[in-house]
Formats: sequence, structure tokens, C-alpha cells
Amino acid sequence: TLLFSQKFFFREIINLSMKDEDLMLSYKSGRVEAFNELYERYSRQVYGYLKKRLSGPDIDDAYQKVWRHLHEKRELYLD
Repeated sequence: TLLFSQKFFFREIINLSMKDEDLMLSYKSGRVEAFNELYERYSRQVYGYLKKRLSGPDIDDAYQKVWRHLHEKRELYLD
């Protein structure tokens, strides 16, 4: 479908050309694709970090809080 093609196209552009700082600025301006790319890049690392320091359901709770915090505070990001 066209929607899938557009999503793939944006992912390719973001993957090949954007640094994390640029992704944050793009996400701050409203591009959800930028958040998706940040999540793809860092979700495993964030989860692994939390898994080493927490246990049980605390891991998943903290994991959700990390991403929610990024979303809620994106407007504060400075370039």
C-alpha cells in the first residue's frame, strides 16, 4: 500500500542521513518517524540497562517511563 511505502521511504531517509540530535529536532517538530527511529536505535539498550539494575515488573514500568518521559519532554530539547 502507499502508506507502507511512505513509511519505508521515511525510514530509509532517516536511517541513512540523520544523527540522533537531528532526529530529536525532527521529533520535536512533529515527525513521528523520527521517534520511531530513536526507539529502534535505543530500545534494546535501554531495556538491557534497566534489566541489569531492576527486577520483575519494575523493569517494564521503568522502560515505559523512559519512553514516556522522552515523549513528554521533547519540547525542551535544545539543538
